[in-house]
Amino acid sequence: MNSVAPESPQSENGSERLLRPGQPAIAAIIPAAGRSERMGRPKLLVTIGGETLIGRVASALRAGGAERVLVVVPPADSAEGPAIFAAAQVAGAEVIVPPLRPAEMRASIELALLRLAQDRPPRWVILTPGDCPGITPRWSPRCSKKRLVNRKE
Repeated sequence: MNSVAPESPQSENGSERLLRPGQPAIAAIIPAAGRSERMGRPKLLVTIGGETLIGRVASALRAGGAERVLVVVPPADSAEGPAIFAAAQVAGAEVIVPPLRPAEMRASIELALLRLAQDRPPRWVILTPGDCPGITPRWSPRCSKKRLVNRKE
């Protein structure tokens, strides 16, 4: 039988792990520095329901309980970089602008993880690409609750 974990989850050695004051419980990372070459235009700037795709995803994560949403965007000198930066910022995201476009998505994720480690590391991190229009504010809490579910007792 599965059950929700207690308010103060325990570490593997049985000791309590408590949030430090000011420590966010959940952060989200959206690597968004890709080139969108297959689509022929920046897919993260496609408008869905009056919002850009990147704005929609970042807003949904914030509304769903992610206390910090970090978006790694293309460099400022790229054609799409400033527009993606603006859309993510309007959605309430913290924007990371690398000096050079990361060669792989992994490099974007590492930039965001470094930022989280320097500032206020969260308890959990949600990682999602920016081209997921199906992410809604209700998705994030469900994801978090599933993390808190214990394995079979």
